[in-house]
Amino acid sequence: MADSESVVLAHWYTRLDTFSFSTQEFYERLIAAISHRKIPDLRMSRIALSEGGLMSHSRDYLRIERGELSFDICAAPFGIDFFVSWWLLDKPGCLSGCVTVFLPFLGSFFRKTTYYKEDTAIIFREAVHQAVLETVDEITKGTGQPFGGNRVPETRKRLL
Repeated sequence: MADSESVVLAHWYTRLDTFSFSTQEFYERLIAAISHRKIPDLRMSRIALSEGGLMSHSRDYLRIERGELSFDICAAPFGIDFFVSWWLLDKPGCLSGCVTVFLPFLGSFFRKTTYYKEDTAIIFREAVHQAVLETVDEITKGTGQPFGGNRVPETRKRLL
């Protein structure tokens, strides 16, 4: 996980059997698919996350952020296969995050949700997930590689 204060809201992955593709090219295609959607207040960046402990290798991830929500997306070879995964994280702001750690009962005052916030969080998740699926479909088209993975993400809890 990116950091200890983030909460995993949803996760999705697929493994492409005996398939090879460039991580960098996948990210470039995905950035184009997401940019096409013109999602407001969106930030995209590349980050390196550790594979394990202090001295382990790092993996290149694409981070897509909007407000307190962020996707960490990984596309990489794994042996003779290729996989794509994403983690949707909620990263509370310092004030609400710090206060709720020490005084959990005050959390409801700092993290008021509204229909609008909930709706836009769901739409953000669905828009990015659809762009990931389209990119996977695009790179496997014409290769004979059937996309047999689950197309539905695993949701851990409500979005907000």
